[in-house]
Amino acid sequence: MNKLKLSINNKVIKEALVESQRFESMSLMHADPEPVPHSITKTESVLEGAKKMNMRTSHYGNTTVYKDNNGLCTSVTDMSYLGLGPMKKTRIRRCSESKFDKTFRLHMKDVLRKLGK
Repeated sequence: MNKLKLSINNKVIKEALVESQRFESMSLMHADPEPVPHSITKTESVLEGAKKMNMRTSHYGNTTVYKDNNGLCTSVTDMSYLGLGPMKKTRIRRCSESKFDKTFRLHMKDVLRKLGK
């Protein structure tokens, strides 16, 4: 019985070894080719970037606030109305959670829900 088990195990090992060492061609003629992704022109990507920037920008009088994906807001205040010349004051502060923190929080919420807690 042991000889039979040993011969079956050896046969399985040899078949797996032959399968793993099998020649795989790099030719596209032997495999399904990957589809080519849709190309985006440079002007489309610039316009999309401008739209995203406008969605994250707010204007309050002489102050412009830019919200970033990492949870920081940058406010730039134009001080030229004081007669000091072209001077701007910049302030950076945390205004929300970062994109990573938000996805992690939602992931953990789903994990706890699946665990029944």
